[in-house]
Amino acid sequence: MAEAWSRVRMLRDQLERSHMDAREKAARLDLIAFQLGEIERTAPKSGEDETLAASRQVLASAAEDKDLVVRNAVHRALRESAA
Repeated sequence: MAEAWSRVRMLRDQLERSHMDAREKAARLDLIAFQLGEIERTAPKSGEDETLAASRQVLASAAEDKDLVVRNAVHRALRESAA
């Protein structure tokens, strides 16, 4: 009897896992469909990666320049207030 009960429990667990796997699969398919829709909506062009990489580099340099200007302004203000 204990063996039969153990088998029932094992089969129940397998069934639960299969339901969970199906839910996970459905969720993953939903995510992939959403991501594909987003990619199609943006309509990427050939060579756009390079353009975006260059823009990203320009923006990163601008952010570094801004940080440098702010630091210099702070140092100048501190020197002036100490004098």
